[in-house]
Amino acid sequence: MLFPDPSCIANETILKLKERGIYRLIGADWVAIATISFRGAIYLDAWEDLNGVDGQIPQEFLENNKHRLSDGESMENVFYRGIYILVIRFRETDKYACYNIYCRKDGPFEEKDIIWLKSYSKVNLEITRLNNEVIQNQELIGAVFNSISSAVLALQTDGSLLLSNQYAIDMFDLPTEYVGRNFFSFFDDAASTQIAQTIIDLAEGKNCATGNNLTIYHETKQKIFHFVISPLKNSKEQISGAVMVVQDVTRQKMMELELEQLRQFGVLGDIAAGLAHDIKNPLMNIMGCSKIALSNTCTEQTRMESMRIIQYSASRIDAVVDQMLSYGRIEGSQVSDIDLNAAISACVTMTERQKFDRLVKIDVDLDQTTPKIRANSIHIQQIFLNVLLNAMQAIQQSGEIHVKSCYDPQQQMIEVAITDTGSGIPAELGDKIFNPYVTTKRTGTGLGLFIVKQTLEKYGGQISISSKDQKTVCLIRLPVSKQAEGR
Repeated sequence: MLFPDPSCIANETILKLKERGIYRLIGADWVAIATISFRGAIYLDAWEDLNGVDGQIPQEFLENNKHRLSDGESMENVFYRGIYILVIRFRETDKYACYNIYCRKDGPFEEKDIIWLKSYSKVNLEITRLNNEVIQNQELIGAVFNSISSAVLALQTDGSLLLSNQYAIDMFDLPTEYVGRNFFSFFDDAASTQIAQTIIDLAEGKNCATGNNLTIYHETKQKIFHFVISPLKNSKEQISGAVMVVQDVTRQKMMELELEQLRQFGVLGDIAAGLAHDIKNPLMNIMGCSKIALSNTCTEQTRMESMRIIQYSASRIDAVVDQMLSYGRIEGSQVSDIDLNAAISACVTMTERQKFDRLVKIDVDLDQTTPKIRANSIHIQQIFLNVLLNAMQAIQQSGEIHVKSCYDPQQQMIEVAITDTGSGIPAELGDKIFNPYVTTKRTGTGLGLFIVKQTLEKYGGQISISSKDQKTVCLIRLPVSKQAEGR
């Protein structure tokens, strides 16, 4: 006797048939499941004595008749050493076959019972096969489910957990018996309310086609999680809960913040160069006039004139510093309705300071019917200042920059075209100009346009750049604010 049949859990099969009363129905006193290879090796998978039969007798019978059985010969009601033995083959492979063995002490099995047992064995085998397929499919689904490198959770509409993968258990430290626990309890009140409201919206049929995206800060874990929440439907296509895919985006958000800071430092450096030029001239006036005013030979009239020049020059410096501070003013960090024309005009003024020795004419034509947009004012300044500075730096000695805006009421979009007559963009960089670390300048991080594009997309905007010969056109499109439209 060599090997068990791994696809057949024999002990459970015998127990199941015993509980169903099958053995009592046919009057069996001893039962077993055996495997016999076509080379004659025998393995008794499981057996049970129901009424005092010596198990050695049927085992001896199988050993003596293994070749006949392996050849497929039927053995029904064979009388052997005081008992009647019935052997029914129920499964066969290319290497071995499986048998049900039934024994009786008080007489042979009835013909009708034999016919019924053979039919039952076939049906039971098919049921076992189907059950095995279901188990294998469940194991496969479970393996795939737990291999996903994101947290996946299924919730009822009240937040009760139905299912989660291992990644979710680890991410949120879910208890072993997590089913039925309220998922909202793993977050603070504000986050719980936000998730719960999203699920309620789904249950009411809102945004069901695309699902919902949430970015939530977990205060206890000090992590930032990104949620994609979709409706969970039952067999009647009714929404009964939600499926959530959650990713830990803490590292990504920190990198985005670092990129933003890097870009701001780069832009501020460019602005500072222009500011230094604007501050230096009035500062020289102040220094010169102060020397005159302090000299012993200075008349009262000359002293008063020098003081007026000092006062005027100081006010010029104050205005320049004010404009610099307004670029990064904290109150501008909130999302609000913004006058795009005013933001563009401010950026043009700052760009004017970057001319230095260049002869650059900046022509501005802004559509005065343009409604407001809803955005962060600092982000909008950064977008247009970055593009305008790129245009200015692309001009070597002399050239022109044209800024034109127009409003499309049908699409509810504002288009701003910034055209320069600079050096242009090489054809090989056309599709890559928005990639990080790609630049046409000798110095620079190559992150400016990359972050401009990301910021625009955050507000539902778009950017495209076309360049032919020495003419480059940057087209920026931004949606108008629904609240501000029509004002």
